[in-house]
Amino acid sequence: MITKEQVDKAWEEYRDFRYKEFGGPGNGCDDYRDCSPEVSAEMMKLYKTARDLQKQYDESHHYVENDVFKFRISLKREFEDEDITIYTKPFPDFPIGEYKSEEQVQEFYDKQEDLVQARYFTKEKIEELKKEFIKRIQECENPFYICCVDKDGGYNVTKDQLFDID
Repeated sequence: MITKEQVDKAWEEYRDFRYKEFGGPGNGCDDYRDCSPEVSAEMMKLYKTARDLQKQYDESHHYVENDVFKFRISLKREFEDEDITIYTKPFPDFPIGEYKSEEQVQEFYDKQEDLVQARYFTKEKIEELKKEFIKRIQECENPFYICCVDKDGGYNVTKDQLFDID
């Protein structure tokens, strides 16, 4: 029986030969039309050996032909953001007489925002918000945006792993 190691070794020999003949410094070309018949024959022999071993290995493990679809799923826009308005007593304005830079002013107001955020969004408030989001998602028919981001094939899967679309 063919082992995974034998298959991997055959593919590695093929890739190493290709790199030796067509890759590396000063040979950034993979145009096989200019290679000698001997090099071409050796490369094809290594490729055929690796491909045949791969096929035997796949068949011995009952792998089947397949297509693979990769989908990306994300929440629809209406579930991504929620604006929460928090009313507070007035904070002091930046003391103009102390102005040195825009960064200093930005830091002054950032500290106010950070303080409100830390005080308002407690562990309990976060739990409450999670429950609200979960409820909205559960009550929606389909809260997801789904799109296919890749189509491929030829993975090592068995028949029982295939999704039956019929």
